[in-house]
Amino acid sequence: MDYLGRNIFCLEGDWEDDMRKKTSILPGLEMLHSISDVEFMYKTCGTEEELLYRLKDYVRYRKSKYKYYNILYLATHGNKGTMYYGDSLNVLDFFKNNFNEGDLEDKIIHFGSCATMQMREEDWIEFKNFTGAKIISGYLKNVDFLESTLFDILYFRALQYRKAIKPLNDALFKEYEGMYKGLGFIMKY
Repeated sequence: MDYLGRNIFCLEGDWEDDMRKKTSILPGLEMLHSISDVEFMYKTCGTEEELLYRLKDYVRYRKSKYKYYNILYLATHGNKGTMYYGDSLNVLDFFKNNFNEGDLEDKIIHFGSCATMQMREEDWIEFKNFTGAKIISGYLKNVDFLESTLFDILYFRALQYRKAIKPLNDALFKEYEGMYKGLGFIMKY
């Protein structure tokens, strides 16, 4: 299989209220890079303003300096249809209020957060159509941090070698069925 070079643009929220705790997905991204040569950019965002600043930069340069960063990885706490960057943000409203239609065309948006994918089907269709994303993925359930981070890494690695989306989804299910089902992983494409 050909290597597709889908690199990762990761924006990580705060996992802990206690800043002495070092919970982060960064070591997972570093491991992925060391074993699969997947490039990544990584920034933390503790507030909605920081998230918006980083995302606007990503969108502004998506066809030039960030052209090969095809995976937008939003790693933070979440809940039904929301992500948490300082405040709970409704995913659909946040993107529709701050970006233009098609700003994330052909990108893969992955929510590395609990239950963010629990939205009405019509809301996901609207989100996908508005952003122009090729794939939207994440979890339907409340997930364990370590287990979901490990699955994220396996998923990102699989994205490097499989161009067709349905066979990718089928392969993930076949190879990692226990984690796939246990986490409530889902892809919208």
